[in-house]
Amino acid sequence: MHLPQVGPILVIEDNYNDFDIIRLAIEKEGLGDLIYRIVFGPDALDYLHRVMGHQKHIGEPLPQLIITDLRLPGIDGRILIEHIRSEEEFKHIPIIVISELDHQSTINQCFGSGALGFLGKVGDTDELVEDIRIAIRYWTKITSLPDPVKLI
Repeated sequence: MHLPQVGPILVIEDNYNDFDIIRLAIEKEGLGDLIYRIVFGPDALDYLHRVMGHQKHIGEPLPQLIITDLRLPGIDGRILIEHIRSEEEFKHIPIIVISELDHQSTINQCFGSGALGFLGKVGDTDELVEDIRIAIRYWTKITSLPDPVKLI
């Protein structure tokens, strides 16, 4: 079986406690050294485009996975997802939303914007860590993603 090569995991989360939960799940998958955190929504686009202070990442692989909150300083997470999905070079990157806004209409909007997963920040912290870990495992170790170079 071919296992995909694991690239960086971009986490877009401004809340330190919520980031710690996500980080713990990533570390439990043995991928702690692949985390790149963005706090402000617009900075995520700058990171992907390698501009505005992110030129140091030129030549590094794009994220294999993006995990984002919806309530971000500077931009709503759904709009951020739409921006990412509107650009051909980023369409292949799976996006998972982790948010306390877990109403069905919000979930529908996230998937309509291009998210491929949604986890609500509700309930027991240990259970949330495990749910995030399972999602990360799926997108980084179980499924194979297309080669972005061959998509264009």
